[in-house]
Amino acid sequence: MSKDRLFSPSTFILLCGGWVVIMAVMASLWSLPVLSGGFYDPDDYMRMVRVFSLLDGHDDPSYAAPGLGVGAAAELGWSRIIDMPLVLVQGLFEKSMARIPAAMMTATVMPALLLLLYMFAAHAAARPLTGGRSAFFTVLGVLLLWGALRQFMPGRVDHHMVQILLGSIAFGGILNLWAAPHRMRYAVTAGIAMATGLAIGADSLPWLTMNTALLGWFWLARGQAFEKAGLIFGVSTAGMAMLWLVLLHDAGRLMMPSCDSLSIVWALLATVMALFWLVLYVLPQGFKSSWRKRLGAGVLTAVPLLAALYVLFPQCFHDPYMITDPQVRTLWLSIVKEAQPLPALYQDSTATALIFAVPVVIVLAAVIAKSMRRSDDRALWIGLSGAVFFALLLTFYQVRTVDFAHGLIAAPMIWLLAQGKDIAGTQIARLNLSRGQRLAASGSFFILMLVFFGYALSQRDPEAAQKTLQPAASCNLRTAAAVLGTLPAPQTIAAHIDEGAELLFRTDHHVLAAPYHRNQQGILAVYEIFSAPGPQQALAAMDQYGADILVLCREDGRFWGGFAQQLLNGDIPKGLSPVDTIEKSGGYLILNRVK
Repeated sequence: MSKDRLFSPSTFILLCGGWVVIMAVMASLWSLPVLSGGFYDPDDYMRMVRVFSLLDGHDDPSYAAPGLGVGAAAELGWSRIIDMPLVLVQGLFEKSMARIPAAMMTATVMPALLLLLYMFAAHAAARPLTGGRSAFFTVLGVLLLWGALRQFMPGRVDHHMVQILLGSIAFGGILNLWAAPHRMRYAVTAGIAMATGLAIGADSLPWLTMNTALLGWFWLARGQAFEKAGLIFGVSTAGMAMLWLVLLHDAGRLMMPSCDSLSIVWALLATVMALFWLVLYVLPQGFKSSWRKRLGAGVLTAVPLLAALYVLFPQCFHDPYMITDPQVRTLWLSIVKEAQPLPALYQDSTATALIFAVPVVIVLAAVIAKSMRRSDDRALWIGLSGAVFFALLLTFYQVRTVDFAHGLIAAPMIWLLAQGKDIAGTQIARLNLSRGQRLAASGSFFILMLVFFGYALSQRDPEAAQKTLQPAASCNLRTAAAVLGTLPAPQTIAAHIDEGAELLFRTDHHVLAAPYHRNQQGILAVYEIFSAPGPQQALAAMDQYGADILVLCREDGRFWGGFAQQLLNGDIPKGLSPVDTIEKSGGYLILNRVK
């Protein structure tokens, strides 16, 4: 058998078997969408609304989402790289079942398939560190890194899991270049994966930064051996980014800058990286004969290129989300749990914060200890120490970046588990334990791991617990959607931000607000209606923003106050007509504007 083979038959079987176990545990802790009838997060409902739109042929060049926002729909920055596979699977299921059940099937199948690919990517990335004996520890490592794993749970169809998968593929390509810098397929694979992740969204920027820095460190440590690999990686990334730009945008939008999605901004960033490697490649060897000279050449090359990019697009370096309205930040972004730093989560859920942070700290300590030992691979471990330290910064930066941090440390975590097994085996051998005692010790270890894993997954995701000011659990939005489905459509609904996503999914109506950062006017419109001091101002706001229907949970008054609380107290003004009683509407007050 070739030593270069990534996946032997036994490795393939073990990874697939571990995947079945992980899926069974996840399904037991979070019901499958085909059983629960719902998705994991409002973002997932938003993604499927986009899929429905594409299936129905609403793919106009402006990328507008039908039925979202004030007046003209809010412009979308979503990439069809995510949408099209979902469209394919959803379309296949719709051939034999209705749209909503088909969507539940899609949201059950897609995360499972992507999780399997992620496990294979993690195994391939860990191969240079473990020598290929990592299949079992890949399964265990994926189990322990809940931050990344939660993005692959049933009911997730948004972009993060695909970006984690692509980032892992790119990271694995860079790590495998350490052992074989002459194998250009690793550099090409890493570049294509990195450009595709960037084409999906700016969330892949940390992966691009880290992968480029790690390859640069390899070049700094070993010189000429990595110059061609760096150039191929840079050219592959830039070329693929430009290709995605042409494929995903019409000709009139190719030069239109955008910070939160693929545009000329991020395509030029990839091009700058390619130019960086090109300059280093063509420099005479006299300028690169020592690591000090290479460091100087790298700095003198990188700084002017990045400075030029900053001068062209300074806004993208400050705020890729481009939320320009400070009131939107106060009303929405400031209370989105996933946008807050990890210490803020620690105050609400200490156990969850520790489950996020502790694995990164342990892996960082292990790779630093390894890097302090003299060996031929010392530079590799020093570079890994920097990469894991970067993951630690991501862990504490925002709750949402924990997912990427855990995906990043998967390979060193797999190595650490394999090392732990070797150390434990040596110590157990010294104790001269019987076969039964060794089995009991092993069984106890796995039971502890399963308990840890079960406890971790039993903790509710902080972004689901209070992503924004969530409506009360006693309000059943599916029942409300069924009532709304009896009304002539399409009409425009004013409802809570997170409710807007599911209402778009379950009805043919439009909504003013949903959890999408470009829809700032719609978010402010809903707030203005429900928090108005009285009915006259609220009705005027409804007319201004074109709202036909109000949907209000019976406990929403504590969030909105003002007009919302008046309605819930039974003070319904002329101009509004109750559609149904609050008991029959799933705990929601549904009111129609009398024209």
